[in-house]
Amino acid sequence: MNAEEKYQAELKQSDIDHHTPTAGAMMGHIIANLAKMGIPTSVFAVCGNDIQGKIAIKSLEILKVDISNIKILDNLRTRCFHVSYFDDGNNLSFISKKRCPFC
Repeated sequence: MNAEEKYQAELKQSDIDHHTPTAGAMMGHIIANLAKMGIPTSVFAVCGNDIQGKIAIKSLEILKVDISNIKILDNLRTRCFHVSYFDDGNNLSFISKKRCPFC
C-alpha cells in the first residue's frame, strides 16, 4: 500500500470512527471543566500503561482532580483524540479525529 492509499484508508476509518459512539468520550472534558470551576472532582476510569494514558492522568492531576481511582492496565491502549488547528489569517480552524495519527 503506497502513501496515498494509506492516507485514503485512514480518512475512511476516521470517518467511520467519528460516527461510532464511545462510552465516556466526553468524561475527561466534563471533569476538567468542573475542576476548573473549583468543584471537587474525582474520576473512576481505566487507561492503558502508555504515553497517552500518562498524559491523560497528568492533565487531570494538574487540575487537582482526584485520580486515585484510575486503574492502569498493561494490556490496554489508551484511546485518544487528535486535534489539529490551522491559522487562517485571523481565524483558527480546528479539526478533531477519534484516531490519533501517532497511536
